[in-house]
Amino acid sequence: PKVDDIPAWETGIASFYERYTLLEDDADVIIVFGCVNDWTTGRELGTITDAGTDTFYGAMRALCNGLKEKYPDAQIFFFSSRPFIGS
Repeated sequence: PKVDDIPAWETGIASFYERYTLLEDDADVIIVFGCVNDWTTGRELGTITDAGTDTFYGAMRALCNGLKEKYPDAQIFFFSSRPFIGS
């Protein structure tokens, strides 16, 4: 989500981790392409152990856990516009 200290456009669209629950209940394959807004607005990468949704890693954890719970048998693929080398 947009935070006050990061200049960004206001889309009115919830983040991936907030809206995956709105997807259809049955899926064999899930494709997630994201990270564009995180990169362009300077979202903090955080650490791989983050559990809160205020960093990229924390929000990704929430999304992954939610998708795995909702679609336990689906194949889930993630694509990013940016390589995660360093922070």
